[in-house]
Amino acid sequence: MTTRERLREMIRAELERHHPLEVARSSLELLAETMLPTAEGNMAGGKDWTEESVGQAVEELRAKHPTLFRQDSAQPAARPPGGQSGAPERNAPTPRDWIHLENSAGPSEQPSPAMLRRERSALGASLHDYGSRASRLGHVLAEKARALRGRASDQAEAARGRTLEAVRSIPPSRYVYAAIVGMLGLSALVWMWPDGEGQTGSQIAAAQPGNTTAPRTGREPASTGSLSTKPADPTAPSVPANESPSTLVGVPEVVDTATLRVEGKVVRLFGVEWARGGQAEDLTRYLRGRPVDCRLVTKPDIYRCEVDAQDLSRAVLFNGGGRATADAPPELAAAEKHAKTERIGVWRK
Repeated sequence: MTTRERLREMIRAELERHHPLEVARSSLELLAETMLPTAEGNMAGGKDWTEESVGQAVEELRAKHPTLFRQDSAQPAARPPGGQSGAPERNAPTPRDWIHLENSAGPSEQPSPAMLRRERSALGASLHDYGSRASRLGHVLAEKARALRGRASDQAEAARGRTLEAVRSIPPSRYVYAAIVGMLGLSALVWMWPDGEGQTGSQIAAAQPGNTTAPRTGREPASTGSLSTKPADPTAPSVPANESPSTLVGVPEVVDTATLRVEGKVVRLFGVEWARGGQAEDLTRYLRGRPVDCRLVTKPDIYRCEVDAQDLSRAVLFNGGGRATADAPPELAAAEKHAKTERIGVWRK
């Protein structure tokens, strides 16, 4: 092993103790190496380097760039005894948790107490203003409703009075005439209506014994038969039963790292294709039963899905769950490049 290779192993081991972000690991290794310049076989300036000098360089990097290290580790891990570097094997698979998707932008700054007090004060003033406007609007609407109810009541009373006056103005004799006309009409209907055998009342009376009066010609009974239905209009547009919805929301079923099933519909993630080594269990563990919001990109079943405002295609490619397609946008190609560099998921050799 050359001098530069031994130095790189020591830098990797020292960085591992300080828990750097995965996306910043290679950059930190390069910065530490530039702070400790070497030549093949000996050190520049004739000075030798030790684990203490490497540790000082990493400590200086941590002080200058705190956002490139994980904030949940206040103290670095203890250095292994015996002067061993303890560098992990690059080809050994490391367990990964897809729940935490690192953000290269770093943690956001916490607002100061004074800023929080100002925001709460402004929010309280806005809510009070909205409450006053809503109260005034409620009073105006109540006045309008009362006026409309009074006007409707007056109109109903006037209409009721006009109806009673019209009924009282009808002469009593008209009721009698109306009753007589109704009875005559009902009798004619019964006389002409056919019975179960298709005979009318006049035909039955003519068929009685001793009745020599010729039967009156009545209306022939209507022929019975099945009712015809109106044929369907051949020009009416048909709605396809398998039309893909533009949006799908629900808890998905993971088929593989590039395919889901949401609301019974097959959803293929935009920009992702499955590759050997992609584990559906990793994607299921990342989703943890959370619902996804999918938007149709290309018919029939290519969707862009999000879970808790995270692009699911980017999460899959960032963690090596599959390969990027030829039409994948730059941000998905960058996520795939990260997985290639770190040799995780389908890129593990």
